[in-house]
Amino acid sequence: MSATHDVVVIGAGLSGLVAARELAGKGLDVVVLEARSRPGGRTHTTAVGGVTVDLGGEWVDDAHGEMKRLVAELGLGLVPAARRKEESLWSIGGRTTGEMPLSDRDRAVYRRMHEALGEAADGVDPEAPWKGAPGDHDPSVEAWLRADGMSEGGLHAVETLLSTCGSTVPLARMSFYSYAVKVATRGGPGKGNEYRVEGGAGRVAEGLAEGLGERVRYSSPVVGLRQDGGVEVRYGVADALRTLRAGRAVLALPFTLYGGIRFDPPLPPPLRELASGECYGVVRKMAFVYDGPVEAPALAVTDTPLGYLWTVRGPGGETGVVSFAGGRPLEAELRLPGEERERRAVALLRGMFGLPEPGTVTEAAWSEDAWSRGSYFIAGPGDAVRLGAAGRSFGLLHLAGRRPWRRRRAS
Repeated sequence: MSATHDVVVIGAGLSGLVAARELAGKGLDVVVLEARSRPGGRTHTTAVGGVTVDLGGEWVDDAHGEMKRLVAELGLGLVPAARRKEESLWSIGGRTTGEMPLSDRDRAVYRRMHEALGEAADGVDPEAPWKGAPGDHDPSVEAWLRADGMSEGGLHAVETLLSTCGSTVPLARMSFYSYAVKVATRGGPGKGNEYRVEGGAGRVAEGLAEGLGERVRYSSPVVGLRQDGGVEVRYGVADALRTLRAGRAVLALPFTLYGGIRFDPPLPPPLRELASGECYGVVRKMAFVYDGPVEAPALAVTDTPLGYLWTVRGPGGETGVVSFAGGRPLEAELRLPGEERERRAVALLRGMFGLPEPGTVTEAAWSEDAWSRGSYFIAGPGDAVRLGAAGRSFGLLHLAGRRPWRRRRAS
């Protein structure tokens, strides 16, 4: 059977849910199709051994005004982070220190990089970051650091902070200009990760989905989009394919998933390039929960496949250690079986910090997740220009997060 709607939103992550909420608020008939059995995309809060942890996106930056307003509108709260990565315990090259291990020379290069990022960020329009992008003259972050004289040891420490424990894309593949765009949206160099959502970031998606009610359809992966004066959408439910029609569609899913959808007409070349390119890193979060108090670092930055570590507490005195890692140290690790990865992770915690065997271990390897297949979109050198060329829409298909069409009823 076919049904006709004003707009169909593909994906019930935060961007898709916010788009659907705004469109429904303008009186449009909206339906959301989500491949997973839950909302939130790569935002997912769950209980592990009695401790509430975010197995996906977690932190809210002070500069993220729209996100902070959304949290407030949903009646949720923000909890200030006690410390930042720069204030962490550092474990690099098998040595543990209380500060980022840089020589005086490398520290000066790192400071100049922040100054250059700040200067580049000052001219960035967050709504159209491709405007003014340097194109083929845009170096990678690694190339910029090498050109300014940073040593191999310094590059390793910076890669650990910015890639392994941050953006998840190796510095050699990260555009300096695009990293400046990220700096601009976070409020400046060194900013970010100031807050967490009380009760978990997953509550934001749950609140949005609850407000949309039956407009959100789960376990409904889209396999085809055809434009023929409207949009015909083919999607799977159980073992069958269904079809619905809408005046327009909003794409709110990662570029990594575009290859599983048949577009008719085909995607324009700039979008095909972005969808087929390696613009997403690898990422994994793990949660280790101990039945009682253990002496674990409040925050630690490591160059291991555990990456960035922090401690959370459960209501019954449980101690949870959460790990976020991406980039090069994780790429080889993810080729191992899951049980071997867990064993190696527990052994690393024991070796670095003397922690005992945890009662519960949970892993979320988002690069292996069928409906994510990666982490963040971090543009490589020259990609910002291609992103601008991709535009906000093609035909009746619109990209979520790229300012919507004129405010009129979809047709």
